[in-house]
Amino acid sequence: MRKINPSSKPRRSSTSSRSAAEMAALKEQNQRLQEQIDSLSSSLSLTIQEEIRKLYGGNLPRQGDDDGTGGAGQPGIC
Repeated sequence: MRKINPSSKPRRSSTSSRSAAEMAALKEQNQRLQEQIDSLSSSLSLTIQEEIRKLYGGNLPRQGDDDGTGGAGQPGIC
């Protein structure tokens, strides 16, 4: 028996009005979901910043403090 070459089958057209409408709906849904993700990420970032402030009592370690002391006179971990 001979195997059928899958590339010899006719391809369906993907430009039908139904699939175009479905694509538009999916793009819209994707945009809404991306906006929700961005909003949740922003909220999470703010929550993390608030928790760090509580942990350090408002005295956040300096960014770029890479003198090896760990920011508190403690030896850095290598």
